[in-house]
Amino acid sequence: MTDDGHCSTPTDVSSDGIEPDRLTVLMVATNAETKRVASALEDEHRLSTRTVPSADDALGRLDEERSIDCLVIARAEFPDDVESFLDDVRALRPGLPVVLSDWGRPELLSRRIRREVELCRGLRDLAGFREAVEHAGHAIMITDRSGTIEYVNSAFERTTGYDESDAVGRRPSILKSGEHDREFYTDLWMTILNGEVWEGRLENRHRSGYHYPIEQTIAPITNEVGGVTRFVAVNRDISRQKAYEDQLREQNQRLESFARTVAHDLRNPLNVVQGQVELARERGNERFFDAALRAASRMNRLIDELLKLAEQGKAVLDPEPVALTDVATNAWELTDALDATLSVDSDRRVVADETRLCQLLENLFSNAVVHAGPDVSVTVGTTDEGMYVADDGPGIPETERATVFESGYTTASEGTGFGLAIVRQIADAHGWQIAVGESEDGGARFEVSGVELKASRNET
Repeated sequence: MTDDGHCSTPTDVSSDGIEPDRLTVLMVATNAETKRVASALEDEHRLSTRTVPSADDALGRLDEERSIDCLVIARAEFPDDVESFLDDVRALRPGLPVVLSDWGRPELLSRRIRREVELCRGLRDLAGFREAVEHAGHAIMITDRSGTIEYVNSAFERTTGYDESDAVGRRPSILKSGEHDREFYTDLWMTILNGEVWEGRLENRHRSGYHYPIEQTIAPITNEVGGVTRFVAVNRDISRQKAYEDQLREQNQRLESFARTVAHDLRNPLNVVQGQVELARERGNERFFDAALRAASRMNRLIDELLKLAEQGKAVLDPEPVALTDVATNAWELTDALDATLSVDSDRRVVADETRLCQLLENLFSNAVVHAGPDVSVTVGTTDEGMYVADDGPGIPETERATVFESGYTTASEGTGFGLAIVRQIADAHGWQIAVGESEDGGARFEVSGVELKASRNET
């Protein structure tokens, strides 16, 4: 042993040339017995030892040398206030194993040191694992081989509505939604019982009753001989993605329908133009050009409406409170309705994109004039959920109310069929919903809900 307390024995090397794992032990003692035990631990049991003469020196050494794996104190060398000393050790090196022992047989001491180090390392690993799992963003559940839940993390509680005390001891079937058949779950269990990982999507049932989609990965936990002992399931709630993947499907369906309507509506006037031009050429009569020009004018209107439809569907990012009376008045001035009348029954403000709200109202006003006549009376007002536009015209038959917002729908001979489709696009862009019903006068009433309303500027 050298003067600095290190044993000067050569490094142990195994037959394959690789140095075995060597734990570093700090020993508090100075007598000959301590030196004998330290040498035996070095030579026969592959432990690197350090020795210090006192408990105070041990604290200093622990602070300097962070690679020490275990502190060993001979019972004869215990400090007077051993509890206070151990508190100091824990404050300096939390989780460091401490062995208080008579020197006895080195092989027994070596075994005890290794056992204490392995136990403390295992506890640290377990604590780290538990902390990582607790802070994981996905719901995690551990079950025994039979499927009984042994552990769930906080994300599981938030996602499923079941507290840990409600879930532990029960089976994952508490989450079954009833949307998957027996064959689905048989395949799942056969996969994981065979030691393989199962991955898939399924619908779970929240404790409160609603269903939600998840992506689930279930992996078997095996023992040292490969036997399955437990299962760990990681569930990712994909409700938001599914609602998006659904919205995209609906938009694609709308686009497909829209494209068919556009092709149809543009083809008709184009055929008229071609036919009338051919007749004018054959017969030399310029009156055929009039019909061609009217058809060309209709195509221009269609193109303008299509551009509006594409523009108004963009999401509204910065809505601001605007006075409903002001916007309605501006929209009314853009409507060709000299003999019609407008009344606004609310002075509240609407949180909206002002330009697009004006377009929405203008289209609804124009729709009223076209279908109810030039002397129509139109009323704009607010509800608890939003706002409405009503007229005193003939109204819209109940059988047609579900289709009036579709692209290309019109009952007017000169209509493009996109006016109300644009209205719906503007509503969708704001996150609003729009429906049509009957007004108090028997006419049409368009009601927009989901609108954020503010008090008028004059109210406090």
